[in-house]
Amino acid sequence: MTSVAALRRSWASAGPWLVSIIGILFVGVYLFDGQFPFVSHAGSSVPVRGLERSLPAVPAVTEAAPLLVEPVSMPPAISLPQPITLPPIGVEAAETATNPSPLRFPEDGVARAEPSSRPIPDPAAQLALALNLLEDQSQPSNAAKAVGLLRGAAEAGLADAQFHLGYAYRRGIGASPDPVEAAGWYRRAAEQRHWLAAYHLAVSYAEGAGVPQNFETAAEWFRKAADGGVVAAQFNFATLCLQGNGVPRDPYLALKYYSLAANAGDAEARTQAAAITQALRQSAESRRPPVAGQ
Repeated sequence: MTSVAALRRSWASAGPWLVSIIGILFVGVYLFDGQFPFVSHAGSSVPVRGLERSLPAVPAVTEAAPLLVEPVSMPPAISLPQPITLPPIGVEAAETATNPSPLRFPEDGVARAEPSSRPIPDPAAQLALALNLLEDQSQPSNAAKAVGLLRGAAEAGLADAQFHLGYAYRRGIGASPDPVEAAGWYRRAAEQRHWLAAYHLAVSYAEGAGVPQNFETAAEWFRKAADGGVVAAQFNFATLCLQGNGVPRDPYLALKYYSLAANAGDAEARTQAAAITQALRQSAESRRPPVAGQ
């Protein structure tokens, strides 16, 4: 009895501590592993997770709700103007179109009328009429009328009229002689490749008529006219080449242009070409080295 009482006293004093220790062990096992030993599903040896942590429920994915977007207001459609329908032009409308109202230009604000209905003179017709008047010497006033017609055609840019007007001023036909005016019109025609005018311009420079005398410029225009087929220019340029006047002395170039003029029927050019040929042959023979034994 004494031992039983002692055992009871020991349990009474140690029992609560022992129960506390066992409870702490069970709590530690759960925290570290989440399982209670020796507890399993029915008929299963796999440990059962006890006191599983409750996670918030994930809502099921449903069809996405439409985005709330403010509707965009489109601007009203642009109304294009209707195409303009032009009425057909009849006889009366055509007659009105030939006499339009005066035009107003924005740069000066001045109303300008259309040109008059008078026919514009044809430069070629003016030139032809002027040449006919120059050939007709029955009326003294014909030459002056011809010069007026030539000036109109020349100012319109007709190179042949510019040449004839220059010639009239150079010779004093229908107007007082004016070599300066003549040279000016010769130049304008020559710049349009009127080779006869180029020849007369070269003569003006060679003579110093209306322009300062200048043989270099004369040679330049003589050569252009010569290459254009003017026989007198071919002869003159060849002469300048033979003399070395305005160009370097070059008998070979002189022979070339004398030959061109000779082939066109210039007898003096043929004589000059033959003389140069003979002189060049003799010069070549004089420079030939002597043959041994002669």
